[in-house]
Amino acid sequence: EKWLLHTWSLSVEWQFYLAYPLLLQALRWLRMSIPWALTALLIGSFGIAVAMGRSHPDAAFFLLLPRAWELLAGGLVFASDAHVANLRRWPIGTLGAALILLPALLPWAPPWPMAVMPAVAGAVLVLIARRENSRVTGNRVVRAVGRWSYSIYLWHWPLIVLWPYAFGQVDPLPILVASLVLASATKVFVEDR
Repeated sequence: EKWLLHTWSLSVEWQFYLAYPLLLQALRWLRMSIPWALTALLIGSFGIAVAMGRSHPDAAFFLLLPRAWELLAGGLVFASDAHVANLRRWPIGTLGAALILLPALLPWAPPWPMAVMPAVAGAVLVLIARRENSRVTGNRVVRAVGRWSYSIYLWHWPLIVLWPYAFGQVDPLPILVASLVLASATKVFVEDR
């Protein structure tokens, strides 16, 4: 019933975006290997997420420290300049896209943080594949959804919460369509202005 509950993740992201550049600068000053340090931090954050997931699942889900590993995964790809040869891009990118979708297709929910491991690993593989001309990630529809993703994110949860009050039940397809319509309007009339 909390129609702005999803904004917690924005606060976690902003904390990360404020702390991450300072962390990188500190690693440079200390002359530490950034990829190795980020790997150690990622493993540590994931370990905290697993431990807290058992004893304090709400805190593990909502706080930065146990969620940082997900954000560090993308930072690690960039910092290590990981990439693959052209020949391997298609299978790696396709496997990544499949892993991103996997948690939504499972008939059961694994415990936290295992539930999001496939999606995080998939995002890493898609980033490593770097396929601008991919049919999966390079088509106009997927790129449009990517450009609108922030607006879609802002609209989806309030619609899920408020929809039953207006229409009596949660109906995924109309909520998806409404999210896309409202997100496109927000993108055009707010974000692009």
